[in-house]
Amino acid sequence: MKILKYFVFSACLLGLLSCGSKTATTTTATASEDAVISKSEVNSDADQEVAAEIQTPSIDNPDRLLTVFVSDETNSPTNIRETPKGKVVLTIPAGDDCMLSVNGVANGWWYVEGPVRIYGDGSEKTETLPNGGWIHSSVLAVASRNYGGDTFHLRESPEEGSKIIYSFSEEMLLRPVDMSADWVKVKTTDGKHEGWIEAQSLCGNPMSNCS
Repeated sequence: MKILKYFVFSACLLGLLSCGSKTATTTTATASEDAVISKSEVNSDADQEVAAEIQTPSIDNPDRLLTVFVSDETNSPTNIRETPKGKVVLTIPAGDDCMLSVNGVANGWWYVEGPVRIYGDGSEKTETLPNGGWIHSSVLAVASRNYGGDTFHLRESPEEGSKIIYSFSEEMLLRPVDMSADWVKVKTTDGKHEGWIEAQSLCGNPMSNCS
């Protein structure tokens, strides 16, 4: 009888160990599959774009809005998107003047805040974006406010007295690429010069010199 009980106990014990081993194997396999899926998702182009789209714009002064206008050298319609590279929420017709306000930038995309004013065919139309939007810096512009032949400087950092990178006296179209408090980082349209200039020296109205 003792031998029989021992035999039954041993069989049960082996069964339990076998079940435990099977469970462990299944768990390991599931974990491996999850790891493979995660790696595949992270490495896919689509998910890399999603990762770029959800970035928070860099805003040093949330109360500071930069007024800019659309200036697309390709003369093509311009899109404002829900997220960078995301769904289009507003299209600005080619050739129409457009003025808008931005106050944050992420990876070359500006966050649009407030109304978008579109001027075309002698009429003015104001579009609202309840959830904001994103527009690429390559289609945006500001102009230097030069009324009396003043000399402007593009500086290495956003502060008075920092190294001067480039100086000019004529009225010039500039591409805004970043913002820090009351300074804007701009690039000349030929792409040769880039530096910081005070926002008060810039005009974001395509139909006026902001005098």
